[in-house]
Amino acid sequence: MGTRGRKTPGQRLRTLRERLGLTIGEVQRRTHRLAEVRKAPQLAVWKSRLSDIETNGRTPSIYALSALAQTYDVDIKELLRWYGA
Repeated sequence: MGTRGRKTPGQRLRTLRERLGLTIGEVQRRTHRLAEVRKAPQLAVWKSRLSDIETNGRTPSIYALSALAQTYDVDIKELLRWYGA
């Protein structure tokens, strides 16, 4: 847990992913497909990057956050709030 028992943004993303029943590999496949369809390779999120975001506190790029929001069917504004934006 993060400071004072609160989850970090990465931990919250992991909880959301797990609640949706998605593995890290499935998220990679879905974001890579999204990147292909949108012709925007920067939307592709690799498993290793997602793991770093979820467990090591790495801040995702706006592109990765956008891809995750679409993959998890959540408003990107909500994810941005988690990161203090």
